[in-house]
Amino acid sequence: MDVSLVDRQALVLAAEETLAARLAQAVLPRPKPSVWMILLPPLFVFFALDMQRHKKEAKIFADGFLFTKRLALKLAGEAAAQGGAAPAVVFPDPPSEIGTPAAWERIRAAQAKEVALLQEHYGRLLAAQGATYAGLVQGAYGTPGEYLAFCNALRQAEAAVNACMLEEIHTTAAAKEATAAMENALEELRLEQMRRIFGMR
Repeated sequence: MDVSLVDRQALVLAAEETLAARLAQAVLPRPKPSVWMILLPPLFVFFALDMQRHKKEAKIFADGFLFTKRLALKLAGEAAAQGGAAPAVVFPDPPSEIGTPAAWERIRAAQAKEVALLQEHYGRLLAAQGATYAGLVQGAYGTPGEYLAFCNALRQAEAAVNACMLEEIHTTAAAKEATAAMENALEELRLEQMRRIFGMR
């Protein structure tokens, strides 16, 4: 069974959003309820506020992670619909209060390489036949090894963007530690996703 291009695009976006949400859960500490809430119920209000803040932070994190993914998927969808070459990526203006023009030029150059890799990947998925995301990946890549090669290339492209950000914007030791934890968690999540897609244990 096959689905329309719009539906395939929606399947890919949903899979990326699920991955982003799981990554946020893995790297952002979730508030823990205290036994004192049982003894002093008004404390539950503070816990609820902490949970709201956590959900907001998780959404901000996920949106940041999905920035290049959404751009690339949009471009790949346009190319697939028009049957031509993918249009060039156009980034929005960076925040003027953060970094310098030279810093953002380096960051955007690294992001452009990531987007180009993702465009090719999404183009393969959108051209494949399948009614599920797993079906699209299987149709596009055929074997776990071929798909793993893409995941490794994407990991390197993402790491290059992160390295630029750490050198130009987020220069603290805490930022480097958080980035390393995020990269490790993301690699594990993608390996788990690959095993699930290809029925591997």
